[in-house]
Amino acid sequence: MAVGGRRRPPSRWAPVRRGALIAVALSTALLTSGCSVYINGMTGVGVDEQGRVVGYLQICGSRVTTATLWTEGGDGRAGQWVPPDDVSDYATWLLDGSSEGWETDIAPPELKAGSTYWLNAWKSNIFDGDTRTVNVTFTLEDLEALEPGQVLSSATDYYAATQRTRVTTVDEFRETACDVLYSDADLSPT
Repeated sequence: MAVGGRRRPPSRWAPVRRGALIAVALSTALLTSGCSVYINGMTGVGVDEQGRVVGYLQICGSRVTTATLWTEGGDGRAGQWVPPDDVSDYATWLLDGSSEGWETDIAPPELKAGSTYWLNAWKSNIFDGDTRTVNVTFTLEDLEALEPGQVLSSATDYYAATQRTRVTTVDEFRETACDVLYSDADLSPT
């Protein structure tokens, strides 16, 4: 800055101040973007008339682009499916990979007795942040107890300390999923 027409030499602390400002700006950007997960829907599971496993999604805001079945052991992924279009409302698909338009790069899962699985859907985006549905935890024995048209889903929200499940009809799942997500309504827990 000129004082009396002369240029003042730069301060020896100018690079330190500039570095500190850059560090604060980068830290703020990293802490406020992409680090949080937005919970935007519920996941359910059931069986069809042929006994095939069906995944259900009810989205309550935003959208998801991938559904994943997790289990213990290995890398944890037992199945993964990508719908033909982002899911922003309601969707169903067969976990055997036969649903039209749903793509998978993992062989259809063979569910085993005694194993615990959890199914959820998600979208990862560096600009919009991550979105995720509340997962449903189940076993092969849980599926065997379901009738076609019934949906097993979470009866608690994503952050509940103890996860409980509930069995509903498909229509009840669609009508109440967002209520469970936002209010932790405890509707017919199993």
